[in-house]
Amino acid sequence: MKLFVGGLAWATTAETLKEAFEALQKSEYIRYEDLPLKAKDGRLVEVECVSNVYLVGKEKVIQCNIRDITERKKVQVELLKNQALLRELSTRDYLTGLFNRRYMEETLDREILRSARNGLSLGVIMLDVDDFKGFNDVHGHAAGDAILRGVGSLLLSHVRREDIPCRYGGDEFVIVLPDASQTVTFERAAFICENARQFHFTI
Repeated sequence: MKLFVGGLAWATTAETLKEAFEALQKSEYIRYEDLPLKAKDGRLVEVECVSNVYLVGKEKVIQCNIRDITERKKVQVELLKNQALLRELSTRDYLTGLFNRRYMEETLDREILRSARNGLSLGVIMLDVDDFKGFNDVHGHAAGDAILRGVGSLLLSHVRREDIPCRYGGDEFVIVLPDASQTVTFERAAFICENARQFHFTI
């Protein structure tokens, strides 16, 4: 069954119409959002539909107001995408792709409380690049940035999915390991150091 309103067709069912009329009888007001109505040219149009009941003399009349909200929905979707992007940018270190210090501090506070509450262990690894200042002084900051990006890639590829690798600042990095015992944390640190020794960089 289709309900035609102002050149738009709303694909519906007898049950849907019955529910709508029952709701109008009870509250004399109903509102639908995000209704996909089909225009004559086949386009799907997002609309907002508001129906109410009022008296004309002794007769009850149903008034239905339809508003095209297609553009508004597009703007809302773009806004949500931009908010997600801003959130991502605000929590990531632009150079390494790791989480930044602010996110690390927020996460560490939360994980400490969660671990204490649930009686779980929590591992934290802090590491830096040996002789990084000397390397920067000799070869320049562009080469130093390349080293930091390489460390970022190394950490991202050698942590568990639930771990939180972060750039703490400069050449210092922190990895938060939820539910990791001291033994697991030590083994993970040793594994990362071993892989770092095999990291080759050509200037």
